[in-house]
Amino acid sequence: MTDGICLFNTAEIRWFWPERNVESMQSWFVGEGPMPDSEIRTDIYLVLPGCETTGVKLRNKNFEIKALAETAGSCFWPTGQSGVLQRWVKWSLASPKLPILLDDLLSVGIWQPVTKERLLRKFTACPETFAEKGSAHSDREEGCSVELTRVTMDARQPSWLTFGFEAFEPNAKLFDILNVAVGHFFRRHGSPPGVELSEANSLSYPGWLKLIN
Repeated sequence: MTDGICLFNTAEIRWFWPERNVESMQSWFVGEGPMPDSEIRTDIYLVLPGCETTGVKLRNKNFEIKALAETAGSCFWPTGQSGVLQRWVKWSLASPKLPILLDDLLSVGIWQPVTKERLLRKFTACPETFAEKGSAHSDREEGCSVELTRVTMDARQPSWLTFGFEAFEPNAKLFDILNVAVGHFFRRHGSPPGVELSEANSLSYPGWLKLIN
């Protein structure tokens, strides 16, 4: 393994709410489609008090920094949902030297482990061919991922659920891809049972960390 820095641009929209009715949420998310990929992992976030524009975390063997590049404002869908669209830039460093630096990194600032139990679906980007991708497709191919994730900080605090979309594409069509995917998904599924998806709970991960810390 050699040192490598990857740069990603994404357009995203996400909502958070305190956990409830997990099984019905999962049934809503899956709908009539195939059972999506699942993943459990723990990311370790650097707590940046009062900050919702930058995220710093350790993910598996990578060190990642995510910065807000643009807020496209609020968006409203005919099916009754609303939220805030954002474009993010992420730098991901993979290095065999990273474990050597971990003790020094974790000794500076406050780091918060966050366990994520995630269901993930991936869709094509084009309105004419909007369809689900198989798990063999790369995360960086043009399209949009949709996820439902249970997030837990520790046993003393209640868990949350987050539902979000992340569009990825190498050029300048990110918000177009995101809008197509969100519109299609809500027309097929509607809102999750018992939860209102609105600007009030439309948050990024840095925004959520700011809320609960």
